[in-house]
Amino acid sequence: SSDATRRIVREWEARDHRVKLLKNRKNQGVSLARNRGVRHARYPFIAFLDSDDAWFPEKLEIQLAELENHPEAAICCTATAFLDCRGCRLRHIFQVPDSLTYRDLLPQNAICCSSVLARAEYVRRFPMVPDPGIHEDFALWLSILGVTPRAVGVDRALTLYRVNPAGKSGNKFR
Repeated sequence: SSDATRRIVREWEARDHRVKLLKNRKNQGVSLARNRGVRHARYPFIAFLDSDDAWFPEKLEIQLAELENHPEAAICCTATAFLDCRGCRLRHIFQVPDSLTYRDLLPQNAICCSSVLARAEYVRRFPMVPDPGIHEDFALWLSILGVTPRAVGVDRALTLYRVNPAGKSGNKFR
């Protein structure tokens, strides 16, 4: 990161023992960075939050309760609202069903990565593949749903996804 992220994370580290800064010597891409974070995680659940996305404060609490109520599910995702590059809310909300199976997910990725809370054992079992030709998160969800009955969805926009016209997210609506 070329902004103040490192300083901010160091401040959080000093206040909260659960926060740990992992600095890569060089940019290894999103898959390897996420896999490294997963290896260092000490808790039974993993959540991903991309730097340009945001969560509502109650997101993790709601998802944790959902996964506790559905022990057969390894993934809980939420609906997602969208922000433009200036941070203004867009009208579209990406909704999710109450339940998603491997077969449901095959036609297209219906799970926004920043919306996920997953059981760590499954995320560790299936590391993200660092292949620029695939969507690493989609491959992960398919791998997990290949060995678990379903993912559960909370159809409430608890995640904010920033659409960057110049980035990978720029063609989401197309």
